[in-house]
Amino acid sequence: MRKLLRGIRNLIYWFPIIWNDYDWDYNSIFEILHYKLTAMEKCIREHGISLDTDATVHKIKIARILAKRLVDCDYLERALVPCERKWGERSIDWNERDLTFIYEKANTEEEIAQADKDFLRAGRRSDVQEKADIDYLFYHMARYIERWWD
Repeated sequence: MRKLLRGIRNLIYWFPIIWNDYDWDYNSIFEILHYKLTAMEKCIREHGISLDTDATVHKIKIARILAKRLVDCDYLERALVPCERKWGERSIDWNERDLTFIYEKANTEEEIAQADKDFLRAGRRSDVQEKADIDYLFYHMARYIERWWD
């Protein structure tokens, strides 16, 4: 009976995550992982009995925070903050042949060229940061996950 109740509780707990899962979206993996790590962290923090419970909780928390950053997927938004401070909001001007970015604070051709470079560099920086978070999350988990039990 206890096992049945735990199964029902798990179905209810996981329902919103599974309901919103998409097989074509790799971000769903991070959502599932974040949800699981959140539950593990809480369980071990509240019910852990080993001598290194605090260290285990801390290591799970690191993985949970990394997974949450990947779920939020705001790397580009964060990388663009310095550019937007310097050049203002950017908008797109479409014409028949191409598109042009327009910056609030870039007035000369040189400033526009520099703003284009800055925004492109920010985009690359966001890709590098996301990749670094993915690499570190899985490195961290591979190193410690077998000790995440109590």
